[in-house]
Amino acid sequence: MTHFMFYAGRAYNYKMEKQQAQELVYSNSFAFMEPGTQLYWLKQAGMDPIGEAVQDGYLQEFTDKYTAPYSAYSYEDLPSDKFGAEFGAKYFDPNSKQTFSEQLENYFTNVLKA
Repeated sequence: MTHFMFYAGRAYNYKMEKQQAQELVYSNSFAFMEPGTQLYWLKQAGMDPIGEAVQDGYLQEFTDKYTAPYSAYSYEDLPSDKFGAEFGAKYFDPNSKQTFSEQLENYFTNVLKA
């Protein structure tokens, strides 16, 4: 559950960064930025929050090979990273009238149906 929650948070953070970048790209001030800065914000606006979080998880497992080999690539780590990232980017809504646990329940009900 730790991996799930951590990467849900990472993906949600990436989702927020993407939305902010998209707002900036569509603003009037974007045209006056230097080309390198524009390129940075375009990259941010086009990122995949789930993919970024899963890559973070893979990097963590890779570094665990050297820092905590007993924990590296445990069979549940990468799948729980991915499920958490998907929940954080697609299902979690901090403004929902549902409680956090209700949102989790709905997510897992949908995942198990697939």
